[in-house]
Amino acid sequence: MADGAPLPPTPPSPLGHAIEARLYAEDPSQDWAPQPGRVHELTVRGVGEAGPPYAAEPRAARPSPATCASGRAELGARAVDPGRIDAPGAVGTGAVGPGASGANEPRVARTAGAGGWAGTGHPGPGASGAGATGPASGGLGRTGADIGGAGGPGPRVAPDAPEPALVGRGGHPRVRVDTGYGSGDSVGVHYDSMLAKVVAWAPTRAEAVRVLAGALRRARVHGPVTNRELLVRSLLHPDFTGGRLDTGFYERHLGALTGPAADDAGRPAAVAAALADAVRRGHPLGGWRNLASQPQTKAYGEYEVRYHRTRDGFRVEDDAVRAVAVTPHRVSLEVDGVLRHFDVAEHGDHVYVDSPAGSYRLRVHPRFTDPRTATAPGSLLAPMPGTVVRIADGLGEGSAVTAGQPLIWLEAMKMEHRITAPASGTLTALHAVPGSQVEVGALLAVVTDTAQEDT
Repeated sequence: MADGAPLPPTPPSPLGHAIEARLYAEDPSQDWAPQPGRVHELTVRGVGEAGPPYAAEPRAARPSPATCASGRAELGARAVDPGRIDAPGAVGTGAVGPGASGANEPRVARTAGAGGWAGTGHPGPGASGAGATGPASGGLGRTGADIGGAGGPGPRVAPDAPEPALVGRGGHPRVRVDTGYGSGDSVGVHYDSMLAKVVAWAPTRAEAVRVLAGALRRARVHGPVTNRELLVRSLLHPDFTGGRLDTGFYERHLGALTGPAADDAGRPAAVAAALADAVRRGHPLGGWRNLASQPQTKAYGEYEVRYHRTRDGFRVEDDAVRAVAVTPHRVSLEVDGVLRHFDVAEHGDHVYVDSPAGSYRLRVHPRFTDPRTATAPGSLLAPMPGTVVRIADGLGEGSAVTAGQPLIWLEAMKMEHRITAPASGTLTALHAVPGSQVEVGALLAVVTDTAQEDT
């Protein structure tokens, strides 16, 4: 509060609802393990009544108003005027996150002017309680982009107040994106793994939830594993949409929110990846024959795709899927009678398939494996680059271990991550040494399953 600034006699009227989600390079299904690696593409597109994909217009970085006395006074004055939340450093939707969060507080944001918790995220380390708040947008060090629809001037709270940053013109939904990483950047192990903040505004909370979930679902996030799917599922969960969110939300629902999809939704994406790859590798003058070709097989994760390449195109060995059009980076399939389009991008040993219904990160299974890369059953590999900080007391080769027992601790991104025994058995090899640096995939130890010992 600036010295002498008067409080308004009555609370300001709510001006729509804003909800923030934070996109992290982490795997919620693996104890929130950070996922370092290169970001190949990070694009978030706005969706909603404002129309088709919007152009993102980066904003230039501005100095913090807290660096001078006049700026601090102005910041205090604007803190009590919600009609000016687009001012530099102004107080908008209060965000609670790991940077100033409490040990058991989720990464959440408050709906602007409406109260009630509305964001999503997992419990972050080193937090300080439910009252810890911060600005909901800006400050990630790269770009801040607003994407929304055109129209007349938006609603205002005060006659002399500028239009709020998140309020779509003409009352249309609006999406704001603040990115910390861009294409070609690498997520390391020494700093926070937050890739971006995505904030959606709409006249109603239900509409803001729908807009934010749609923007995240249609985002192109190519690179490390992220919490994007968790955010989308959390936003659409009945407890969230019904306003029944509390700090125990993930304790109750994390397994269901991070588990595989109940249906076979990823199979069409695998088909699209296989057909696009066939076109990329094909040649107009090569491989011609008089006889019908044998089916080709490609494996992506848990999906195996079999297809034939004919004179008329591709025929998939799946009665529910028909290839309509195939190019190296765009595939159209008829799935159960519905035409669906897929964008396909390949980076290393992963293929990224994006569609309006969702995005998929598929790992390519090579047809022939290098025997030098084979690992023994029960091998414990480093899930990320880091430092071995601890080994369980008394643990050594020949020690008996039980399934789920913590054996080795790695430190990465200022967090410790436990490496546990995959099964009950005997520790037959221990390569990890406290204080040593390890790369992703490094062999740390080997546990021989009791069942294997008996055979």
